[in-house]
Amino acid sequence: MRLNKDITFGKYSPGDSLIHRLDPRAKVFTTVIFLSAVFVTRTWIGYATWGLLLVIAYRFSAIPGIVLLKNLRPFLFLFLFTFLWHTLFLPSEGEILLQIGQLEISKSAVNTAVVYCLRIGMFIIISSLLTLTTAPLEFTDAIEKSLALLKRVNVPVHEFALMTSIAIRFIPTILDEAEKLYLVQSNRGARFDGSLMERVYALLALVVPLLTTTFLRAEELAVAMEARCYDNQSQRTIFKRLNWTYKDTTILAGGCLVSAFVLGFEYLN
Repeated sequence: MRLNKDITFGKYSPGDSLIHRLDPRAKVFTTVIFLSAVFVTRTWIGYATWGLLLVIAYRFSAIPGIVLLKNLRPFLFLFLFTFLWHTLFLPSEGEILLQIGQLEISKSAVNTAVVYCLRIGMFIIISSLLTLTTAPLEFTDAIEKSLALLKRVNVPVHEFALMTSIAIRFIPTILDEAEKLYLVQSNRGARFDGSLMERVYALLALVVPLLTTTFLRAEELAVAMEARCYDNQSQRTIFKRLNWTYKDTTILAGGCLVSAFVLGFEYLN
């Protein structure tokens, strides 16, 4: 069990690629636009367009393709659950592909299951590209600057940006703790093999100690921030000032155009 090796979601991969050099605000805006458009896409041409766009984006980010596979692998159970849920429990409509007793699997149910799996997969891939190419401080500054107007209505924008950044960066930490607990339990004789249900019950035994450890790590982080005199009411400076260039405008405009094209095609069909 190598969870922290199999998933890089939430980790930052330093680099000097075109995507790395973009203004983090442009990456956040483009990511939000793409995620919104992906979740309303229903045609195969639309998903093919997103797939091609993601291949190009990963090419310009200089992120190895194996990283993409590692990000998807830990979510295979989620893909399987989503597919089976929509295939077996959705009302059967239209052409019946398979019938076993009272159980009917229709073509529309299979199509819906595949669509939802594609949405989840692309959500993971798009979000991973953002976290892999954006440093934690840049990510926090980007969210804070993007939501600056909300400060006028007393919305705690800085706190929201900081919590979002910490939550994302905590994912690798939680996975690392889960692996340590897995190894400790295995050394004590716990078994994590057998049937699917036996594995699920065995993994449930890790939930309570994992939650306890996570809260302890969060408390340690809070103490460390207090020890460094962190004050959310103070005026904070930016170590690396954000610089919006024509490249950022081009990327954002291109993302809007592609999204408009896909959504327009969805509407016409």
